[in-house]
Amino acid sequence: FNRKEKNDQIKSKSKLHFKKNIICKNISHSYSKTEKVINNLSFKIDKNDFIAISGASGIGKSTLLDLICGIRKPYKGKIILDNKFDIHLNVNDWKKNIGYVPQSSYILDSDIKENIIFGNERFNKEKLIDAITFSNLKIFLNKKKEGINFKVGEDGCNLSGGQAQRLSIARAIYRSPEILICDEITNSLDKKNEKKIIESFMKLRGKMTIIC
Repeated sequence: FNRKEKNDQIKSKSKLHFKKNIICKNISHSYSKTEKVINNLSFKIDKNDFIAISGASGIGKSTLLDLICGIRKPYKGKIILDNKFDIHLNVNDWKKNIGYVPQSSYILDSDIKENIIFGNERFNKEKLIDAITFSNLKIFLNKKKEGINFKVGEDGCNLSGGQAQRLSIARAIYRSPEILICDEITNSLDKKNEKKIIESFMKLRGKMTIIC
């Protein structure tokens, strides 16, 4: 980047649209001075790719997802959007592109509807129905007379771990993201729901960028 490009990007308040690719260029990250979790890693993700990141526990998978999301900034290196923009110079705008499903989700002490549309300025009923269907929450809600107004309780105490995870997936899908980032999304699901969620995600191949 030259100085003018950096200043223009920082001043820009428009959403950083994802058009071509994301390039992680020589990124390194550590939580201590003695051990690097990620060391000089470079790779490219093209738009609408379906990417799986695998490896042993503690190898840095979640850290890498956090870096791509902009939750963390690499100690060294850059994450470049469309060969032009450093995502960490406009990280708040970058996050608008992303639907994120973490291992442990924050659950509001409210109802299903408010938890799904959380963080979005406008309510869209059609998008809400699509998100509920995609995440396989529909069967659960059909058994509740309150429907989408069912109260989940503090920290989701009225939900099972699998139901809370599906709620988190619905929240991410409701955003209609350009990039869907998922950290062990089936970790809390039984085999039946795991299969249905995977089938739903496979239908999105080629329609959005998915990183798991």
